[in-house]
Amino acid sequence: SARALGFDIDYKRLLELFAEKGHPATLVQEIATRAGVSKGLLFYYFGDKWEILKEIADDVASAYLGGLDDRLRSLERPKDRLEGLIRYHFDFVATHVTEVFFIYNNFTHKTDREYVTTLKLSALYGALFEKIRTTLEQGVA
Repeated sequence: SARALGFDIDYKRLLELFAEKGHPATLVQEIATRAGVSKGLLFYYFGDKWEILKEIADDVASAYLGGLDDRLRSLERPKDRLEGLIRYHFDFVATHVTEVFFIYNNFTHKTDREYVTTLKLSALYGALFEKIRTTLEQGVA
């Protein structure tokens, strides 16, 4: 990844751009301008705009799942864990509007190329559903 190579840009600004326009309508020049770097530098570190989108998707998934784990860590009773999980999800949606628009504007496309990136987001939902399933198996009494 670009971060692993020591290249760091303001991903929050790029998250906002992709949330506003969606991947298909976002031009590489717009990404470079928003990031404050040249197109050449973007291509050097990322290859294409899909790689940027993947890094942002990783950030969103990490923030979501990390916060969820923090919320659930102190809850022991299955009923409390299930309630905590549901509340966390809706709290996240209410307080992370940009991230929600990012998800919906960028992961509803189904071309072969886009399918790979969509799988990364599917892992987020897979982890969420696994937590729900585990909690339900423990019982909610």
